[in-house]
Amino acid sequence: MAAQRLVLCGRAGDMARVALEVTEPREFELRLPSEAGRLIVLRRRLEDFLSAHQVPDDDAFDLVMAVSEAAANAVEHPVDPAEPWITVTASFQPEAVLVTVRDTGGWRPSGDAGFRGRGLALIGALTELSVHRSAEGTEVVLRRPLSRS
Repeated sequence: MAAQRLVLCGRAGDMARVALEVTEPREFELRLPSEAGRLIVLRRRLEDFLSAHQVPDDDAFDLVMAVSEAAANAVEHPVDPAEPWITVTASFQPEAVLVTVRDTGGWRPSGDAGFRGRGLALIGALTELSVHRSAEGTEVVLRRPLSRS
């Protein structure tokens, strides 16, 4: 939410009032311990960020769902992470939101567990998705074009 601050400046008996508006940052960054229980913090803060920038509800819902799934993968799949943290960044592009989820470990494939292993398919259905794996970790990039109001 935008905050307002009023600054009063006096000059030779003259009082000038200047209103300054502090706007929401256009970028989001959150670094969290790699623990499933901490993902609620990510969801709430991302929802607040998207709401503050008036992202349409359907787009915000899909983004939060996709980012939550990507972050859950970043918690579950790293093998021997260099740091037990995940990092999520989000920014606005013309008519889209770009979100990146990073971890610092190798990739542990999911086992054959029935309904498991469909996270990337879900993320890909909700956003434009790319996955980059390297020795430094995994980076999942999600891009969601915004609906026109």
